[in-house]
Parts: sequence; structure tokens; C-alpha cells
Amino acid sequence: MAGIFKIGRDACLRDAARHKSTPPAQDRTQSLARKLRLSFLTLQRGNAVLDALRPAHWRERQQHLAWRVTSITAHAINISSLLPLQKVVRLLILLNALFAG
Repeated sequence: MAGIFKIGRDACLRDAARHKSTPPAQDRTQSLARKLRLSFLTLQRGNAVLDALRPAHWRERQQHLAWRVTSITAHAINISSLLPLQKVVRLLILLNALFAG
């Protein structure tokens, strides 16, 4: 996400330098918001293209891993009444680190 904001900020700074004057704050804000929206849409399209290019077995594996994480998290919540809260939090952090890759 930080990259999107940097792209928008850099574009806004380029526009300001190109016009050799600082546009009013509202114009800068609107311009930045428009550029951030475009950057986000471009990022979404890029991710969609990459997903389409990935092999089907890769997508199935990702879906299976997501299901496993959801399932394990549900079990961790179910056993939370049996374990102290601190141990449940540690377990969730460990699972997150394990499946985050």
C-alpha cells in the first residue's frame, strides 16, 4: 500500500513542478485522490492478469491453504475456552507466520 501512496505523491509533485506554481490545496487533494484511484485500479487489473496467468493448480492450492487457515483458526477459537488467552494468541500468531509464507 505504501507504494500506491508514493506513486500518487510523486505524480502530484511532478504536476506541481510542471506548472511552476503550487495549485490550491483542494486541487492538489483532488488530483492526488484521482491518481491514487487510478493507481489502485491499475494494481487490481495487474493482479487479475497475474491470477489469470497462474496455473490452475496454483490457484487451487492457494484456496486450499486459505481454507486450512480458516479451519485451523476456527478450531483455535473453539479451544480458546480451554486455554488461557495468551496461549491462544501465540497459537494464532504462529499459524499466521506458518501460512503467510
